[in-house]
Amino acid sequence: MALPKKETLVFLFFYTFIFLLNGYQLLPRAVWGPFQLAAYVLLALLGLYVWRRELADKLGWIVQHKWKSCLILLLGYALAICCDGVFSLILAYLQELAGGTIAMTNEGNIGKILQLYPAWMIIPIVGILGPMVEELFYRQFLASYLEDRFGRVVAIGLSGLLFAASHLHSWELREVIGLLGYLGSGLVYSGLFLKTNRNIYFSSILHIFGNSSLLLIYYLQ
Repeated sequence: MALPKKETLVFLFFYTFIFLLNGYQLLPRAVWGPFQLAAYVLLALLGLYVWRRELADKLGWIVQHKWKSCLILLLGYALAICCDGVFSLILAYLQELAGGTIAMTNEGNIGKILQLYPAWMIIPIVGILGPMVEELFYRQFLASYLEDRFGRVVAIGLSGLLFAASHLHSWELREVIGLLGYLGSGLVYSGLFLKTNRNIYFSSILHIFGNSSLLLIYYLQ
């Protein structure tokens, strides 16, 4: 892989600073929510520009292989359900050992955002643009980078683990255990991305579907 372009470095820097290093917390607490939502919009636009050629190329492949693409999505979805189910069982067992089920900080933060902003704003940003930004970072950049240097197995495992770890807000036991709730899907998304010749659309569609369906269920209750 060639050295990243300056536009790529800008995307990587701002995503890392804002969401991985919690740079938004340098701002007044009152603007944390709006700032994060705006950051997802801007990073999505920047990411689409940075990887526009790769995205156009992979979309062309899907257009030429419609039925195969549908089959890949169905198999990926089935695998994601199975992996999430297995890790959820392990998570439930470990949580019981640790004293019962306790929501992660990340889930609590999302719950607060859902209460503050309308569905027409949350679903496009949190349900679509947010997963898109994460896929560009963890799959399009990170998984590709790791595969080029360490091989596919390491790339899948490490990018999936880092994706799950990005949802941690502390190193408390409940947070670390809760990481398992995201690990299954993270591994599937990375594996699907690399197995399909780095076609970001498949993992992105599954990720977007997962987030958006949960949001729709929440708002329809």
